[in-house]
Amino acid sequence: MNWANVTLKEFQSALASSAPTPGGGSAAGVALGQAAALAKMVADLTLGNEKYSAGWEISNSVNVIAIPLLEEGLELATLDSQAFDAVVSGFKMPKSTDDEKAIRREEIRNSMLGAAKVPYDTACYALNLLKVLPDLASLGNDCLLYISPSPRYGLLSRISCSA
Repeated sequence: MNWANVTLKEFQSALASSAPTPGGGSAAGVALGQAAALAKMVADLTLGNEKYSAGWEISNSVNVIAIPLLEEGLELATLDSQAFDAVVSGFKMPKSTDDEKAIRREEIRNSMLGAAKVPYDTACYALNLLKVLPDLASLGNDCLLYISPSPRYGLLSRISCSA
């Protein structure tokens, strides 16, 4: 399933189901994309506004990181589901003979390694985004004052928690 091609409601329903996928890794990929979108929003509200010219450089840096994550987060969500589906398939393989058991064991091992890589990649992307958010919070558009009682940090902390 390509999670980029379903509605949020459909994704939520799938996530809440008893099916093995999507799971936490897919949800993290979607959250990463949403965090990137919010970071991009703040950066774009800062860019070009003379009042926040001190924040233009960090806003450009944020966009360099965030824009690719809009698609990459969705791709990671799909890859995570595919990787875990491979693990589930491995466990369903026959295990009647020693040869079948060996093949099954190897398939499970390989698929588990693949399934571990996607959340790791998601975490690495999230960390890269998180590293630039404090400066964006300090120098970015203070329109966020109207969103949070704590200037700029309310929304950006929500972004951080999503990523």
